[in-house]
Amino acid sequence: LKVVAVSIIKNMKEGEIGQRGEKYVLGTVYEVDSIMDFLYWIDDDGDALWELKGNVSVWAWASKDNVLVIRGVFQVVRHPLYGGLVLVCGSIAILQGNVDKIALTVVLAALLDKLVEMEEAQLCEMHKSYCSYAKNKKKMIPFIY
Repeated sequence: LKVVAVSIIKNMKEGEIGQRGEKYVLGTVYEVDSIMDFLYWIDDDGDALWELKGNVSVWAWASKDNVLVIRGVFQVVRHPLYGGLVLVCGSIAILQGNVDKIALTVVLAALLDKLVEMEEAQLCEMHKSYCSYAKNKKKMIPFIY
């Protein structure tokens, strides 16, 4: 946990303000209905965060000293944390029958998709093998998208 926290703090200082995808990150945070639901989802089994370790980034910008992670849950899908977030928010919205929350989940998914575009463009530049990896794995939801 300490490695993840240190990595996040270090990453928050990297990159040029306004060029790191802040608007997508802030939009994503705004869309999350309940921070408790989000924390439960993240900590449910923690596999994706555990695999990322020091590579966690708060921006749509990879840390300069990141290491490409394609093991664990990343063998199945490229962005399991984003996919899980959309599934959790969508499931809660559907279970509650709340049309507004369903609409916000769609907005969240669109923001995350844009965030992924930015991240993956950089990852392809930093790690040439990422592009071929990305062609063979679904983006956020295994076997679907």
